[in-house]
Amino acid sequence: MYVINAVTMTEVGRCREADGENIAVCGNYACVTNVASGLRVLDISNPTNPHTVGSLPMPGAVLSDYTGSLAMDSAHAYVECGSGSDSCENSGISFVDISDPLSPHFVGRRVCLLRQLSSMTVRDGLLYLGSWAGLDILDVHDLQAPQWVSTMHLNSDGCFNVVLRRNLLLFAGQATGLRIFDISNPAAPAPISTTRLPSSDVEYIAVSGNTVYVQSEYAIYTMGISDSTAPALQGYYLSQHLLCQILQHGDHAIVNEPDFGLVNLDLSNPASPTQVGACGEIVEFQHAAKYENYIYAGSERPYVDGDPHGGQDGNGIHVIDVSSPAAPAEVRIVDARFHLMDVVVTGSYLYGYSGGLAVYSLADPADPHRISLLSTAAPRYNPRLLVAGQHLFQTVAAGVHIWDIVAPDTPVLAANFGGTDSMNGLLPLDIAVDQGVMYLPGLYTGLNIVDVTDPTHPSLCSLFPHPAHNLYYAVAVHAATAYLGKYLGGVDILDVSNPYSPALIDSFASPPPGRPRFALGNMKFSADGRHLIMPADSGGFHIYDISNAHAVRETGRYAVPDLAEDVLPSGDTVFVLGEYSLGLYDCADALVVDAAAPVLPPHEFALYPAYPNPFNPTTVIRISLPKRERAKLIVYDVTGRQVRVLSDGALDAGEHQFLFDGSGIASGVYFARLEAGKDVRTKKLVLIR
Repeated sequence: MYVINAVTMTEVGRCREADGENIAVCGNYACVTNVASGLRVLDISNPTNPHTVGSLPMPGAVLSDYTGSLAMDSAHAYVECGSGSDSCENSGISFVDISDPLSPHFVGRRVCLLRQLSSMTVRDGLLYLGSWAGLDILDVHDLQAPQWVSTMHLNSDGCFNVVLRRNLLLFAGQATGLRIFDISNPAAPAPISTTRLPSSDVEYIAVSGNTVYVQSEYAIYTMGISDSTAPALQGYYLSQHLLCQILQHGDHAIVNEPDFGLVNLDLSNPASPTQVGACGEIVEFQHAAKYENYIYAGSERPYVDGDPHGGQDGNGIHVIDVSSPAAPAEVRIVDARFHLMDVVVTGSYLYGYSGGLAVYSLADPADPHRISLLSTAAPRYNPRLLVAGQHLFQTVAAGVHIWDIVAPDTPVLAANFGGTDSMNGLLPLDIAVDQGVMYLPGLYTGLNIVDVTDPTHPSLCSLFPHPAHNLYYAVAVHAATAYLGKYLGGVDILDVSNPYSPALIDSFASPPPGRPRFALGNMKFSADGRHLIMPADSGGFHIYDISNAHAVRETGRYAVPDLAEDVLPSGDTVFVLGEYSLGLYDCADALVVDAAAPVLPPHEFALYPAYPNPFNPTTVIRISLPKRERAKLIVYDVTGRQVRVLSDGALDAGEHQFLFDGSGIASGVYFARLEAGKDVRTKKLVLIR
């Protein structure tokens, strides 16, 4: 939640944890609802320091998909939960006692709703409920036995943004315009007037004295209501941007333009509303990538045609010079036209998802310029991009697009994995690729492990299910070990040396990701692969020593000003992209491996995938043995002819690695075969010249 000075249009305070869908204000307190955290009560007596004083979790079944209207008075909050399409059990208005803001609690009986609300207003013990179908008035003097007072059916016109003024009730009818009713008898509201406007899409209104401000999609109309039976059009304000909401403040109106920010209108002359100030939209960063001495951070704010602030107020790619770690400097913002939700760099090219797959040249790292924008399927959640070898992997709602980037400036779609039905697809939350295997935690399916040795023909190896009452939201893989972040906190460690039979090795505790939405792709390895870096719900990030998967330990914990969206390790420095900032942290002390820590022998016989694979001309093959024994590691061609003996003798328990040099043999498919006692493992190798 942000506190904006209505005169100067500058931010004076914020409450980071109050990330919500709806807000209501009464006196020195505000209530905020959120599908993840329920209801929060905030003390706003000091605008520079709004802070949570009380909270009340809402039942998950009630707030699973939709948080509706919200109203409050000095003693109670009225919260719409569910939607009109839900059953009565899961849809209605809950009453919350906030007379003690530090201890909000449910009170009274839930009232069932049969339709989704568009607005809710409370005054003198009566709750006025606007919806697409009409207006309902509910008596809430006795919350143990609330009573319906009256109902007005308005067909498809709708009742939006109910405003009360003495004995008048005013609201926006989407098709008919401004409607005014006499509510001196709430049991029988009487229509006074209906005034059509040039626009037929009115949604919000505000009242000041005898003037009503009616907001449509692209205009605000001022209307005199000295005679409520015949409101008179006085003036109007036209916007280049889509309008969302209007709030009256003295002789001014604060208008929310979602594609731009907040606009301050001087209404002292109703015949000629004039813009006198603005506050650009608060930019939210998404993911970032690093190339040479620059960080490229994608922001969430869209670009709008004709926006005079395009490329200046935060939309697109923020180019940040980090050559001096103590003084990072933003040097440029590159327009992306749509939300830039992820970025990845390979060679001198940057790829981003911005309403499609966008390709940027980094020939001048300080000044990226877009080469192309390719049409792609839309994601369900934030898309993830990843480069492995000569292919780019992009998550979409149904699964993954695999792009051939042999020609980096002109990607070619090589394959799709997961189908094309976005309703029944994988809905991947993150992606990792390691040694020819792709790892996809799907929203409903668990961890999908996919063979992409040949990226043009991906094939499912196995599926590892989500843990009970939890789900895997992030994945990172190194040295045939997968680390799976769990949405409610904690990390599971899997042995994926055999992708057809993944095995749970261990788990360790960690904070949840700290985002109401999924914090995708925010688990990263240090450069040496011995540490895992994870953002946390505390607003900081944690570092774990994973050199021994059976004894993971936390080695560092760092606080950041806001929630970490992404972490970028670079040597001993970790770049942390917050929602609204970039921080550089010296983590040298936390990235030291404890040499004295015991290293336990592996418990299973394993032949790990070769790396790199495909290869030219050399690759490394790793094996592990549970005990000292004779082991044969031999490479064969597709006819079964022996090509190279890499090991044939006794080896100690533990891990061993061997270099296979393909110089002098033809390109093609080969097989590495490990034999020890009765155990046999085989892995495919691909030599490409």
